[in-house]
Amino acid sequence: MIGARLALLPLAALLVSARAVAPPAAPAPQCGASEARAGLTRVNALRARLERLPAASRRVAATRARLLAMRDVDQVARDAIIAILQACPDARRPRALEALIAAARAQTARNRAALRDILARTGWPVISVYGREADQAGFLIAQHSDDDHAFQREVLARLEPLAARGDTAGENFALLYDRVAEAGGRPQRFGSQGECRGKLWEPDAIEDPAQVDRRRAALGLEPMAAYASRAARALCGAP
Repeated sequence: MIGARLALLPLAALLVSARAVAPPAAPAPQCGASEARAGLTRVNALRARLERLPAASRRVAATRARLLAMRDVDQVARDAIIAILQACPDARRPRALEALIAAARAQTARNRAALRDILARTGWPVISVYGREADQAGFLIAQHSDDDHAFQREVLARLEPLAARGDTAGENFALLYDRVAEAGGRPQRFGSQGECRGKLWEPDAIEDPAQVDRRRAALGLEPMAAYASRAARALCGAP
């Protein structure tokens, strides 16, 4: 998951993260313009495909297909944004990037509304019924809903008992727990949130840090030292 960690950041935070890893050499003018246009074209095509799908219902297959399609639109948009931000310094970023970011934000809002409807109809798309991909898709929608902390808290409350019995991914519960805690001004519990300091990745404040590895192990997560090392390589340019 570390390799995709930037895709889990709020859109506003992507700008900060990109500056930490952007290459020093200045690219040519209009850096990323064609990539932004191509990304927007692909996002619009995936959104059109999503809109042709049957509405989510109590049928597992229909709900699963819709969740995966929502995930695809969201992730393609974010992947394109991340690639451009990493490659292009602030002054060289294309105007087309603004349209791509707007499309990503609009899709986040649509995805959240659709997930609310699914939760009201059938509850969380648990692994034992819908599979791991659907569980992951639901998590990504919630994790990206940083403009609706009440919704994130609602999802977190649903995930806690599911994580205990393995019906949602332990890492997803940990990531959302830490996101919600920090949004509420509290220390995180699992050490998933942090930032680059030079080429090192350092976690934000952790509740009872001496016990963090025990809490992580209970969810099947690697120790903090290993996590921080991988995050530094993936996000901070560490060798």
